[in-house]
Amino acid sequence: MITKNQQAIVAIVTNDYFHQAVILWRSIKRFEKKSDFVVFVIGYDKADPDYQNAGFTILDAKILISQGWKQFIFQYDGLQAACALKPLAMEHLLQEYEKVIYLDVDMKVFGALEEGWRLLDESDLSLTPHSYIPIKDDGLDPPRVTIRVSGLFNAGYVAASRGGTPFLQWWWEQTKHNCFIAHARGIFLDQVYLNDAVYMVPRLGIVRDDGYNVACWNLHERVLGKASTRYLVNGKPLTLFHFSSYAESIEMRPPSSGIEIFEELYHKYKKEVQREKRKVLPKKYPFQHFQDGKKITALERDWMRRGIPELEKVEDPFSMTHDRREEIEIIMKQRDEAYRPKLDREVYALSSSQDDSQQTNDVSSSRAIVAIVTNDYFYQAMVLWRSIEKFEKESDFVVFVVGYDAADPNYQQAGFTVLDAKALNPKNWDQFVFQYHPVEVCCALKPRALLHLLKRYEKVIYLDTDMRLFAPLERGWEALQEADLSLTPHSYTPIPAWGLQPSRFLIKMVGIFNAGYVGASRGSISFLEWWWQQTEYNCVTLVHMGVFLDQFYLNYAVTLVSRLHVMEDRGYNTASWSYHERKIEKIGSRYLVNKKPLICFHFSGWMKNPTFAALKKIEILSGELFIKLYREHRKLLSAEKKKLSEKKYPYAHFQDGEIVDKIWREWARRDIPELQNISNPFLLTRDQREKIEETMMMRPRDFRPNPDREIVLTPAIPYECLYITTPLELTE
Repeated sequence: MITKNQQAIVAIVTNDYFHQAVILWRSIKRFEKKSDFVVFVIGYDKADPDYQNAGFTILDAKILISQGWKQFIFQYDGLQAACALKPLAMEHLLQEYEKVIYLDVDMKVFGALEEGWRLLDESDLSLTPHSYIPIKDDGLDPPRVTIRVSGLFNAGYVAASRGGTPFLQWWWEQTKHNCFIAHARGIFLDQVYLNDAVYMVPRLGIVRDDGYNVACWNLHERVLGKASTRYLVNGKPLTLFHFSSYAESIEMRPPSSGIEIFEELYHKYKKEVQREKRKVLPKKYPFQHFQDGKKITALERDWMRRGIPELEKVEDPFSMTHDRREEIEIIMKQRDEAYRPKLDREVYALSSSQDDSQQTNDVSSSRAIVAIVTNDYFYQAMVLWRSIEKFEKESDFVVFVVGYDAADPNYQQAGFTVLDAKALNPKNWDQFVFQYHPVEVCCALKPRALLHLLKRYEKVIYLDTDMRLFAPLERGWEALQEADLSLTPHSYTPIPAWGLQPSRFLIKMVGIFNAGYVGASRGSISFLEWWWQQTEYNCVTLVHMGVFLDQFYLNYAVTLVSRLHVMEDRGYNTASWSYHERKIEKIGSRYLVNKKPLICFHFSGWMKNPTFAALKKIEILSGELFIKLYREHRKLLSAEKKKLSEKKYPYAHFQDGEIVDKIWREWARRDIPELQNISNPFLLTRDQREKIEETMMMRPRDFRPNPDREIVLTPAIPYECLYITTPLELTE
């Protein structure tokens, strides 16, 4: 390969889709005179004249993997292999070029990529979000849930300078064996891993030009137009269009305006693909079958990814005979479906009554810490308060209680401001709280609590009540001087593959950021209002559908909040999901994390009966103090609980004592006609409930009477990923 320029555009394609690379090249050739174009072909045949006469550099994708090519390519179909090799291809070219932009071959360039190259002058990695404004769940294709669980960024466009090489190397470690589609496991080819760039790449650039990566997933926010021969997006030049899902039809989400331009673009591209396909020699992808002609099944590819002993040492798995394949199949049927012989290979088996205008209290400072708790867990707020009182004397502490009783003396004597959570949603409180269980209610009200206090305070930090401070929140307050929103990622380095919970894939499915800590200044109000629109009816745990309480929505802060601060201090929000990267020590009475002060510990998921091996791994990695902190916190909670009178959560039952089960809560979220005009559904009699149940049984299970209410329905068939297990449980 002869380098003529300092920058290159790269693509990866299987041999049977080479004609698409040629179309992409024609558009690059027109607008990118100073950029080389390099295509890696999977299934390359040097004797094929199409490759010799293409006009751009063509390389055999095999050169990206010097050893074990046959084992690698056996485990994936063509699309999966092309996606998996993406980070290797970019890293390969960055040895010769200063900047590289990867483009999917179903894209076409309509203008020079000036903004893309410019961003690489000041960033190590540059990405494009699927959209800047989330798609509504309006029944059109692609649906919102598909985009949500597929990742924050679209992997059809990835740009990197040489400073991005460490991330590309990490990315390859993920795609090497886990580049397939399994939404319920938090996996979507190579794409979901780009979420981790938010905290792994300090100099991350986000393309905010509406003309880049225009596709069916962002047409709701981009108006297509045309001036002479130039296509426009929101009145500005179209630079890069992604013709994803173009082939069969254009019956997908239409643009908000400019449907005729949309159809013109797709029809022209489809004709171009058909014409170019006729020009090249017919090609067959060579890695679909065994040597004897039998097609390789997804299960056989899965076994290779898992590294089973019977396949690991086979130099050419494609040459395995029919008899040998049957032997392996018999052996695998005798094993557990989730059999994973290589624990260091992280793979998943496929088989398996105040309103907001009223003042809340007198303000004694310009900043406040806020928490939300149900009445039966108020003792947790007390433990948190004791640490706030010690380290945050200049900050007010405000707690909203769900199930507040003005006659309870504990609230009057607490030492901090205690408010009725009804103040956050006074107009339809009973209908609202009826639709959620206690944790969901507290999480759903989080944006409302922040909005409520930002009318009185300049800066507010929300903390979960299962947290405790060990030092002042100085960096948190400083961040809000410049930022509108401050968030903490679950971890700064992905969780390793070691068989402990929470696993890296579980954390990926519940969101980049942990919602136990959210810092906000008044510039975040528009985001907080949007966040409340999501949690008002969709604060439930359905991780396979891209919903995990209030938390997953924080991913969108990356695109919706221009002044977003990602906390880099590892002393913040230390928890069970970050013990792999944080060593806890104690000097005198002060706790340290990686030799720096521990600020805020999140005691999420405590505390019963782990395996000895799990405790030993945690102790080796993070020190015995990690476990001692959990045990110490449990004692504080127990002592505080004994001081308070016992409380019962008032929204768990109907007035006659029957438990409000999940289906009733979902019907309330759906706004079914029988509940719409009932101001207090807890007062429904048994006869009324039976009539409603009979009516609902006659309707389709996905009955949604209110199209204006965007809700996620619980699947009829339960998914194993619906239930989040506690990360750690500790005994004395």
